Amino acid sequence: MIGLIEATYGDQSIGVSRDCSIGSISEHKEGRALDWMLDVRDARERETAKVFLDWLTGSDQQGNGQAMVRRMGVMYIVWNNRMWRAYDPARGWDEYRDCLSHPESSYNTTCHRDHIHISMTWDGGTARTSYYSGRVMPGLCRASTYGAPPRLPTSGTTFVPLQPKRLLHTRKGRGLEGPCRLGVSGTTARVDVPVLGRAGVPDSGVSAVVIGLSAGRTSAPTAVTVYPTGGNRPSTPSVIARPGDGRDAVTVVPLGVDGKISVANRTGGSDVRMEVLGYYRSPGIAGTRFTASKQRRIMATRLDPGETRRLRVGGRAGIPGRGVRAAMLSVTAGGSGRSGKVAVWRAGTDAPNLPQLRYGAGEIRTNRVVVATSDRGRIKLKNRSRGSVRLRVDTVGFHSASGAGYVPLRNARVLDTRSGLGVSRAFGPREMASMPMAGRAGIPADAAAVVMQLTAASTAHTKITTWAAGNRRPWAGAMFPGAEASESNLVVVALGQDGRVSLFNKRGSTHLVGDVLGYYR
Repeated sequence: MIGLIEATYGDQSIGVSRDCSIGSISEHKEGRALDWMLDVRDARERETAKVFLDWLTGSDQQGNGQAMVRRMGVMYIVWNNRMWRAYDPARGWDEYRDCLSHPESSYNTTCHRDHIHISMTWDGGTARTSYYSGRVMPGLCRASTYGAPPRLPTSGTTFVPLQPKRLLHTRKGRGLEGPCRLGVSGTTARVDVPVLGRAGVPDSGVSAVVIGLSAGRTSAPTAVTVYPTGGNRPSTPSVIARPGDGRDAVTVVPLGVDGKISVANRTGGSDVRMEVLGYYRSPGIAGTRFTASKQRRIMATRLDPGETRRLRVGGRAGIPGRGVRAAMLSVTAGGSGRSGKVAVWRAGTDAPNLPQLRYGAGEIRTNRVVVATSDRGRIKLKNRSRGSVRLRVDTVGFHSASGAGYVPLRNARVLDTRSGLGVSRAFGPREMASMPMAGRAGIPADAAAVVMQLTAASTAHTKITTWAAGNRRPWAGAMFPGAEASESNLVVVALGQDGRVSLFNKRGSTHLVGDVLGYYR
């Protein structure tokens, strides 16, 4: 927008940024608003403003109304006591903050008589709209309405692993009426996705699904959350993504109204993909059960560009050599000069389309992976990158005929260092703490392990580790948040002494927030 103005009118006085400590919420603080310093009391500047705004908010040569504001991604404009909204153009230029009642000069800045304010959508602010890209963007997704909150099983359910199959791809319209992006307001911020009878899931007898989730092509820093349709949207996200930095996650989601799950976006517009990794049967129906293992390293290697490596999981690090149907692993990638993806799948089958882990150049990323194993307990890993990557694989647990069943819960907050819940304060460098889990948030005293969505915000690039209290701290990290950045990840951790879990922060001052999704018993 600034380039267009200056190419047309020459050098101009235009302000964009604003310190986050000044005033209330503002698009200036996010770098997507500008103030063009034109004064309505100057006849020439007033005429310049009129010509520009008439062009910007008017129709194009084909008669398309508000064509330029839509093509450029303008959200609203404030000028000379009045406000114009691209999201409600029928209102026209109506009065802004009672400014017509305050002609005094002390109100000139508040009432925008000495500058034009233009706020952009996230797409416009990041130059993703058709004016800049030359491509028409997909519209925003729309969700259906839903009924009462779902009922959750109260007894243990068993698991059936699947070869990953695509359930949703918003950009391609898979699982939806057509291509779209998740928006941020009203029903555009959420889509409800049918699960029963799709992607290998039976049309009945299913209580929950394990989902591989990918969020990318986002126009703003955002958080994407998956939850049962009809239930309340949890405050803890399933995955956090930023522009140019797509993220992957795994989560466990009970089925909601009509056998659906909902996926919601917090900010900007985002493309979302989901694959089913497996499902939990309804209580009383046979399937595999879970055993949490000590977190032990079974691979530490470097994969070349495009390289595929076979890994034997069965018979190692406490995982039986026979009878194992699936493994839960912690896969960590780092030490690469290029961004890339890692795919993990059952040996003897085709590689899935959706990677289980995405990493950036110079970054360390980790993800929990639920993967079916071959009859001989083997899986495969592939580096989908033009650069080599250091890969580490640690055990978390396994699914077999014996073990614990899964009981889903409505998301319940058990940890928030900001308020002193669970742990009294933020973690300092190299600080460890343990907290009770059994007997809280619906978790019984005899629970074997818990499933938790953990979110971290740190002042430094750090490593967060979780494990059963009383055991030795493992090498594997639960997440690796960057400095001044939030990250969210699923953790499955066995309960240790007195039903407690331990947490460790390596660097910086780090706040942790955790919601329990369910437990194994």
